[in-house]
Amino acid sequence: MTDSQHWDAIVVGSGLAGLTAAAYLTANGMRTLVLEQWEVAGGYSHVLRRRGQYESDVGIHYIGDCEPGGTTPAALMRIAAQLTRGRKTAPAPPIMR
Repeated sequence: MTDSQHWDAIVVGSGLAGLTAAAYLTANGMRTLVLEQWEVAGGYSHVLRRRGQYESDVGIHYIGDCEPGGTTPAALMRIAAQLTRGRKTAPAPPIMR
């Protein structure tokens, strides 16, 4: 494998979670590849349009327990700790502290 083919992390899917994970990995010095099956990144952040008449938001409408100390930030911090394996990392956003 040549150096140009080496990735520290491969993220499958470029929805909001995949792009966030890739951003954290890259900010922490990991060579990161994002793979997406569609031609546009963003996942459920898109709007579905049919025949120019119908429009529907395809995204998630509610994610709970995101306050500081909540289940969602705690889970994300555990995942980040496992991914970085003790390497010096960028500070977490204020909501996750």
